[in-house]
Amino acid sequence: MENFATETGRKFLALAKAGFKVSDLIPDLVFRQEIKSRILKISENFSKENYPEMSRDIDVLTGHLLLASHLGLVKENHFQILRAGFADFKLRVASVAGNPPVKTGKKDTSGLKTKSNDRQEKILEKFRQKGDLKLFEIKNFFPQFSDKTIRNELTALVAKGLISRNGHGVSSFYQLTEKEVR
Repeated sequence: MENFATETGRKFLALAKAGFKVSDLIPDLVFRQEIKSRILKISENFSKENYPEMSRDIDVLTGHLLLASHLGLVKENHFQILRAGFADFKLRVASVAGNPPVKTGKKDTSGLKTKSNDRQEKILEKFRQKGDLKLFEIKNFFPQFSDKTIRNELTALVAKGLISRNGHGVSSFYQLTEKEVR
């Protein structure tokens, strides 16, 4: 259980708690139980350091949440937050374990890329110029990008360890990490 004492472990616990809260809002009991069961499997595989199986469980969970979203059982924004959170967790664990994310033969729908794209480079350039930025400031710099695109790019940059998010809600802000500053 020492995995849960790490920063990645604490982030997973917060993500699992959010997943349970969202699943509690699902009226279909079978669907609700399947999502909770999958989160528990992810937790078990994380604690056993069985990363390939954990990665597959995250893919299955994401699929369940996507279906729940399409059926109107889960709010779209809840789905997007959990999807991004589990994708970030999957990347963090892969990098800590020194393994690339598991290839399942399916297209990666996480929206996270390992190599920075042009949008990410433009966003990073603003961080280099301004330092700390709030989400609304980034949106103002890039009105040509949709809110969803900006959030996806920020999630990818956080997952790569190039920027960090600090705080919660409207008071949260992003900043360059030590990795990017060097």
